[in-house]
Amino acid sequence: KSFPDQVSNKLRGIPTYRITMDAHIQNIGWASNYRLGQVVGTEGIKSRLEAYRINSNPYTASITYRSHVQKIGWQNYVHTNDISGTTGRSLRLEALQINIGSNIGGKVYYRCHLEQIGWTDWHGNNAVCGTVGQHRRLEAFVLTILLF
Repeated sequence: KSFPDQVSNKLRGIPTYRITMDAHIQNIGWASNYRLGQVVGTEGIKSRLEAYRINSNPYTASITYRSHVQKIGWQNYVHTNDISGTTGRSLRLEALQINIGSNIGGKVYYRCHLEQIGWTDWHGNNAVCGTVGQHRRLEAFVLTILLF
């Protein structure tokens, strides 16, 4: 049985992973334990997402991700349980990319909520979600994983 916050493929000998996310939000700070399928961040209050972290237990789930940050541009990819974005600098995320490794046995899908645009379409493994060069804040995202 598979739950929204777990990725399991025991028939293929792949372990079960518990995936959660944390987000650093303007005027709020860190908000924790978002699950797959939940809105990470805020809608309708014009608050920028400044950083996020994708957590996995066990740590061995291979998820990499990076952010396009105001005044910085694209950051390097980070791995599961690491922070992407900035804290304490009041800089907005503008876009993100997320990729999962073959050890999970599926494909990641995500969509973003953007300033003056609203929700984007769904994006797959490593696609750019958000805007680059338009100076729009990324306010929230939703992440889900489809198993093969």
